[in-house]
Amino acid sequence: MLAHAGSSHAAPAARAQPEAAERTANLAVQRAVLDNGLRVLLAPRPGTGEVVVCMSFDAGDRYEGVQESGLSRWVERWLLLQGLEAGASSAAPLPEPQTVRTTVLRSAEVTSFVTAVAPACLADALRAEARRLTAAAAVAPAPRPSAAAPAAVAPDAPLDQARASLTAELAAPHASVDASAELEGSLRGLRGLVFEQAWPTAHTELRELAHLPSERVRAFAAAHVAPERAVLSLVGDFEPSEALPLIRAELGRIARAAVPTAALAAPVEQNSRRTLVGQSATPNGAALSYGWPIPGQQSEAHAALEVAAEILGGGRLSRLHQDLVLGRARALGVSAGTDGLRGSDLWWLHVRLTANSAPSAIAALVDEHIGLLGRFGPSELELRAARERLCTRLLVRLEPASALGQWLGQTELGRGAEDPLGETLQRYRAVSPSDVQRAVASLLGPTHRSVVET
Repeated sequence: MLAHAGSSHAAPAARAQPEAAERTANLAVQRAVLDNGLRVLLAPRPGTGEVVVCMSFDAGDRYEGVQESGLSRWVERWLLLQGLEAGASSAAPLPEPQTVRTTVLRSAEVTSFVTAVAPACLADALRAEARRLTAAAAVAPAPRPSAAAPAAVAPDAPLDQARASLTAELAAPHASVDASAELEGSLRGLRGLVFEQAWPTAHTELRELAHLPSERVRAFAAAHVAPERAVLSLVGDFEPSEALPLIRAELGRIARAAVPTAALAAPVEQNSRRTLVGQSATPNGAALSYGWPIPGQQSEAHAALEVAAEILGGGRLSRLHQDLVLGRARALGVSAGTDGLRGSDLWWLHVRLTANSAPSAIAALVDEHIGLLGRFGPSELELRAARERLCTRLLVRLEPASALGQWLGQTELGRGAEDPLGETLQRYRAVSPSDVQRAVASLLGPTHRSVVET
């Protein structure tokens, strides 16, 4: 769950921001847990004429092993096709001109399938999610056969179809790389430097996809796609008292898989600076990207570090934008944030340089700003403004039902909460100047830093 604030992205209209923030802030989320362990989050928005169904699984490339890049994406594509088959075989056709489109949203730890349907088609969408959940058990590795009875082998055809579909998509020509893709490329390099063997495929492309055995895909799906490692989020025009019985009928009958809870990534130890020099993927000029390993999103220090990212690189009022972009005209944009991961996370800072900027001079200025924040902390006024910007940006980002559904699933899998949105906002608003000063001084030091220069 990449969370960031940047000075190089256009903000929504000033009037729309408070309205969207207020709508989301007043949203009531109901929580239930089925007998099979599936967690259900219901966020009704009456009158929208649409229901977004989001199934989030505790699965992503952070769980891949050495030489397994592409494994989670293969499983993701196969599960997507399973859900589409369920929709195609549904006895109740969708009313025209309604169409069903399932979008896959992914982070390093969570894969979410988001489907928007008319309220009358909610049962069909739930049936597709039930097929996704049961499909993993159907392709699970079979036990070793006895001499008298050879084991039945689950067909590889659906898995092969999914791999071929994903391979064709990856081979297709891509549009020109923009600044957002440049940032993601830099962050991929940072993750490879910071996490190294703790996340073997953090910095790789999907190079091993063609050579992965189907048995490994079966094992990965069986371990990560199960009711007790999934969250179903509903956002939109529905009545919770009517939706919950439908959910129990379609998904409550699926048996637990008895798989262990995903292990949190161990905290990363880094005691020396790491540097990677590469070539920019865009014609926009050079860039510097900084990364530090930090405690995961469930830790007490995480909210303070998110506020620090807002103070240093969160838009036009941030310290680095004021200095590097407006004051010295040595940067085109600044952004900062965290990946929002569990166990061990990444705090990052990205600076897009002007043509006449020397990376070493910019690096010295960045070090100076981080050092000052770590020694003296923010002022009360600066902190209050940063906290409110962070809260407003989150609420505006969650205004689209699909974004809210994904965020609810990720947050529930990440740390769980009776009131996920309210508790997250309270975590930000409770951050004090000393919290920020202490977190920056102890966790964003020069010896813990990795740098990607492009």
